[in-house]
Amino acid sequence: MHVDRAVKALMLDDATAAKFTPVYEKYLTELRECRLAMNCVPGMRRNMFLERDNTPTQLAEMTDADVAKLLKEQFAQSRKMLDVREKYYVEFSKILSQKQILGMYRMERNNVNKFRREFDRRRGQRVGDGYRQRQKDCPFRK
Repeated sequence: MHVDRAVKALMLDDATAAKFTPVYEKYLTELRECRLAMNCVPGMRRNMFLERDNTPTQLAEMTDADVAKLLKEQFAQSRKMLDVREKYYVEFSKILSQKQILGMYRMERNNVNKFRREFDRRRGQRVGDGYRQRQKDCPFRK
């Protein structure tokens, strides 16, 4: 699904798409593995120290050592993701132009932002509010 969207957005011809698709799939898989690796840290939630719903009491319960450990793990994860991006940049450069690569990275960033906004929107709703809220907000129902 992501690969098909990328191929269409980059307007690749069939030959280029055939070369690009397996490389892009591997790239997405490695990025996903980097993100999932952080979730596997025992007793820690991914990006726990960056979550918006952390209350001062939750942060106050953490020791400085816990916070330092989380920060170091986040730095390590960021390094791994950067290494993957640099590795595949070389591969993408063999297939795509630099403008196409930039477009691909922008599309990736836009998708992340779009998913984050949707997640935040859904998290803000109470269970069961979805349908009624949509009906109430509908401009045609006034």
